[in-house]
Amino acid sequence: MNKNHIFISILIVFLAISTFAYSQTPTTAQKNKASKYTQQYDQLLSLTQNQKQEIQTLVLKQVIYIDNQKKLTPTDAQWLTLNQEIISIKEQIKQLLSEEQRATLQESINRKFINKKTGKDLNQEQTSNTSNSNL
Repeated sequence: MNKNHIFISILIVFLAISTFAYSQTPTTAQKNKASKYTQQYDQLLSLTQNQKQEIQTLVLKQVIYIDNQKKLTPTDAQWLTLNQEIISIKEQIKQLLSEEQRATLQESINRKFINKKTGKDLNQEQTSNTSNSNL
């Protein structure tokens, strides 16, 4: 009975690892999502070609990890590992950016956070204020 229990445990771990390894291959939807996010970074920060390529790779990894994480619950050990990887990727992306690009990115993140909290679109207000001042 003890040997059977060990065998079943090993089998379960093997299946979990194979499933996780399989889900590392990006789907077309994940590639498209990563491409979209990279374009948004590029529009906001005017990335160099090298930055764009490296960020595209990191963002694709992040999209895969987030999709995999959604299949788990926060009590799963793998969920925490994926969460740490996602945080690490965000830091790696920041390291690729210049100081000015980081400041622009942080400003954009802060605006989005305020927009969510207040229900107002600060970017829209800035645009209409600029349009009004141009009249």
